[in-house]
Amino acid sequence: MEEVSAVEIKPKRPVFLLILCILSYCWLLLGISGTIMNYASGPSSEKAIQKEKASLDAEMAELEKQGASDWGPTIEKFKTMVVTLNRKFYYVQAMNLLVFLLGAFAVTYMLIGRKLGFHLYIIYSLLSVCTYYFFMPPSSVPTIIIMFSSCVAALFILMYSRNLKWMK
Repeated sequence: MEEVSAVEIKPKRPVFLLILCILSYCWLLLGISGTIMNYASGPSSEKAIQKEKASLDAEMAELEKQGASDWGPTIEKFKTMVVTLNRKFYYVQAMNLLVFLLGAFAVTYMLIGRKLGFHLYIIYSLLSVCTYYFFMPPSSVPTIIIMFSSCVAALFILMYSRNLKWMK
């Protein structure tokens, strides 16, 4: 009698998935290296914070000249964010590093064809959008940052979901 071996032939990895993973790895590598460089340089000095706040004030004055005074509360939130995130610098950087590492782990899992990577990528995306809320009150977080981050995260989740049928 002959034995029939059930060798499962996995279809070739989708090119679109490979491109998405490369793009994600580039972003994650930039994030991880930026976080490491931030750790090395440490928090900003009081003088640098004042300079950043003055820059935001100048931007607000320019916007008011153009008649866009509605941006005032958003600029104030950015000023609050600069001060708050600098005060909690090492905690923020540690959280960023963990989130980026989770993203790298998720993308690696998707690249090798595991659906778990997609679910981890959703968690990574939610954490990357919500990280500010761990360190600041919700009323101090600029809405534009959350909206932009959410749109980018949703777009990448949607694009990765197109490759779920290939993953196991």
